[in-house]
Amino acid sequence: LQKIFPQIKITVKPAADAASFSKLQSGRDFQAIAYGIGPAPAISPEAYAHYHTKGARNYGSFSNAECDALLEKGIAALKGEERKQIYETWQQKFLDEWMPWWGFHTPSVRSYLQPDIAGYDITVGPWSEWWEYYRMNKVGFVG
Repeated sequence: LQKIFPQIKITVKPAADAASFSKLQSGRDFQAIAYGIGPAPAISPEAYAHYHTKGARNYGSFSNAECDALLEKGIAALKGEERKQIYETWQQKFLDEWMPWWGFHTPSVRSYLQPDIAGYDITVGPWSEWWEYYRMNKVGFVG
């Protein structure tokens, strides 16, 4: 960030533990935040959680009536093509008009699996990304 914004002043205040971090996060007591989360398996619950006024993970308190309406319409849409059009519109408005926050994606360095894992699902969790699928396939977990 300092390369892009040379005048920026960054102060890092690490939380002492998970409970302290959760309190800061849910209380919206921050200017910028870094955390990782496993995404929902589809755009509808993921976008709603992060960007709807009442979203459970809307830590930045973003609120926009048009955004809320599109997200509600998207969750209710039953046909794939209809959902696709709604979320294409939503994404374009998100990037061109609203841009409530910037997200920086940093892939995980390590993945851990317990040895007795059952029902290994490659469509959700950190292993849903191509690099995780590739690594799991190489060690014989999926394929």
